[in-house]
Amino acid sequence: MADPKKAPINCVRCEDPLYFLGIREFNEGTRIGFLGDLFEAFQHREELEMFACGNCGHVEFFVGGVGEELRGWESKN
Repeated sequence: MADPKKAPINCVRCEDPLYFLGIREFNEGTRIGFLGDLFEAFQHREELEMFACGNCGHVEFFVGGVGEELRGWESKN
């Protein structure tokens, strides 16, 4: 992936530029009691690219490797 920090993505609400906040992992499912950490190791995790607007606080997530050319950068794959 090219550098998303320099991506020309604008906020859908106020049209100010969005800032790249990094890649975040999200887990599916819930934690189960004191064994929650053990069960969490077997759950599916999704990595999403997170962007935020410095003006209105709107946050957007993007799936890596999908539609990157429409956001202003392309994968190096």
